[in-house]
Order: sequence, then C-alpha cells, then structure tokens
Amino acid sequence: MARAGARRLQVSCKSEEPPGAPPTPRHMRRPAIEIPSTLTFQMSVCIFSLTCLAAQYVNLYHSVWWLPMSNQKQAINYHLIDRHTAIFIMTILCRRLPCAILPRLRARHSAIIFFFPIISYCALQICRSYGTLSLAFLLYPVVIYWGVFGATIVPLMSATGWTEYPPDHLCCFSAKASDIRGEAAMFKADFNARLKIILFDSLLVYYYASFEPCVLMSLHLHVDFFSLFAHGWATWLGALSLFANFHFNPDYVDSVHRCALHLGKWQKVEPRHAPHHIWSDHCFWPQNNLVKVRNKEYFRAEGICNAAEPGNVSHLRLYALFSHPQQLTRVLLILVILQVSTQLWMVITARYWHNSLVAILLLLAGSSNLFKTVRQYLVTKQLYTTEKNILEAALFK
Repeated sequence: MARAGARRLQVSCKSEEPPGAPPTPRHMRRPAIEIPSTLTFQMSVCIFSLTCLAAQYVNLYHSVWWLPMSNQKQAINYHLIDRHTAIFIMTILCRRLPCAILPRLRARHSAIIFFFPIISYCALQICRSYGTLSLAFLLYPVVIYWGVFGATIVPLMSATGWTEYPPDHLCCFSAKASDIRGEAAMFKADFNARLKIILFDSLLVYYYASFEPCVLMSLHLHVDFFSLFAHGWATWLGALSLFANFHFNPDYVDSVHRCALHLGKWQKVEPRHAPHHIWSDHCFWPQNNLVKVRNKEYFRAEGICNAAEPGNVSHLRLYALFSHPQQLTRVLLILVILQVSTQLWMVITARYWHNSLVAILLLLAGSSNLFKTVRQYLVTKQLYTTEKNILEAALFK
C-alpha cells in the first residue's frame, strides 16, 4: 500500500544511467534598494527604543497640570522617575551604539569600558532603593540570553549581533553540487543566527522599554493597565518589524534565493518498477528526474536545477522559504500593518491627552519602517514575478 500523500508511478522498466546537465538558473539583477549602514540602523534603533520608553513614562507619570487648582506646573511628574532605572534601561537599549560608532572597537572592550560599569552602578543604586528582589526583574533577560546564545558577549554587544561578512551566493558556472549544499548549510546557520537576534532584540526592547518601567514604578500611581498593554503590544511589533527589515534585507534575501534555485527540491514518491537513476552527490539533476537513494526510497526532482540531498529536511525548508522570496516580504508587510493598525486604533480610542500623545509618538517612531517595508514588498514582488516568468519560458523553450 502506498503511504499517505505519496505519489504512485506504474512503469515497468529501469534505467541507472546518469541524466544530462540541467539548465542553469538565470538570476535577475538585485533590487536597487538602499540598505542602511550599521551606524544608521543602530541610531534608528536607539531613537525608536527611547521614544517607546519616553511614551511609557508619559503613560505612568502624567499629571493634571491643566486644572486651575493644581499645584503642578509640568505635564510629567519628573521627580517620580527614578533616574538610575532610566539610565540602566537606556544603557541596555543603546548597548550596540559604541561598536557601531567605532567599527574597530570589539564587543568585549565595549562591554568592559561602557556597558558593565554603568549597569553595575545603576543596579547597585536600584537594589538599595527597591530591594534585592528588583535585581531579578532587571536581570531576567540574562537567563534567556544564556540559554539562547551561551557564554559569549558578541551577540549582545557587537554592532549587528552576527558576523560582519555574511555569506554570498556562488554565482559561477564552475560551482559543483557539493559547493551548493555547503553554501546552503552556511545560509541555514546564518539565517538561524539572524532569526535569534531578531527575536531576542525585539523581546529586549519590549521588556526594558515597556515592561520594566511598570515593575519599578512608584506604588501610589494610578495606571491604566489597558493602555500599558496596548503600548507593550505596539512596542514589540514595532521592534520586531524594525529588526526583521534590517537583518532580512533585500540583498540578503536575494542571495539565499539564488542559492535555493540551484539547490532545488525533491518530492518523495512510491513507484512500481519505474525507470530511475541512482542518486549521486556530485552532479546536478534536471527537473522530473526520478532517483533512488541508498535506503531504497524514491524521489522526483521538482526544481529547475537540483543539488539538494533527497530527504534532507533543512534543504527542503530552505527551498520552501526562499524559492519564492515574496513569502518573507509578505510576512514583514503583515507585521508592519499590524503595528500601524494597533497605533491607529490607539489614536482613535484615546480618551485622555497622554493616551493620544503616546499613540502619536509610537506612530511617528514606526513611520519610516512602514515606508521601507512597503517599498521593499512592491519592488521584490515585481522583480521575482518577472524572474519566474523568464525561468518558466526558458524551461519550456
């Protein structure tokens, strides 16, 4: 009996001769979208994070200065804000800026000179004011960092969090199938590293710019928990889309897409005496070729050019995600739409002046990211639709 989801082929002959060379995928010119430098990006991260922090302080420490009998002359109760907590949070949020300003400064030296002295002094003062339990809230992300990255300081303090020289596609006719598989392994490791940086950094911005000020606030304050929740949700979505747009920029996505076209895809089938080839790891396989691997399983080539290993799950995932790069840019666009929709909803439903101010600040902080994401989506959609049509025309010519 055939397995569920498998295909049946009923042909009675068998061939073990190697196939001919498949057509080499032709790549379109990379999209002409300007990628921000590391310094520009880190400055935008600092502006976004500090804006979110300031908006949360407005949520917590707003005053009733407009009342005629009020003795408060300022819109914010600045004297209630603990300056050591604010400095601690700002140091965490802007920790990558020294390495971005000074490219030759190593992450370890930046941590020793700037980072650790400031947070150690501030943590000591916070512990004196709020007790030793406050250290658990201040340093809780350290536990997550240790579990995700291990005992290394580079992902936390370096300008980007990953290698300064990401892998690029081997776009040459002399590349072997083993070279493509090795390149796919490098892209897989690099993609996973970037994804971890995106998730951790966005969580860190949410934790210190939205959650931490609420934990260490004055106990007698009256707060609107619904507004705090909306601020945290908008902050996390904005940080997630901001980091994802930089780390998964069009040049990087195009490099992985080119590798995926050469890597190809194998679909498992269950033939009955079908003509097939014995799979070899030293050649490229054309589309619709049937191969048999050592474990007596059969696979059909479904890519234009196939260098992947049949049954390799990581190769299958790489091809599924990057053979059509519009999928990734569509996800980024959905994130930005959710972010802007949340901020517009906060503006519409605002009841007090501080609610409106917070929503406007968050909306302004994410406006540039909205423009970049929409532009990237429109350009890449047109580019890869044209590329797909050209590849299909060349295949059936």
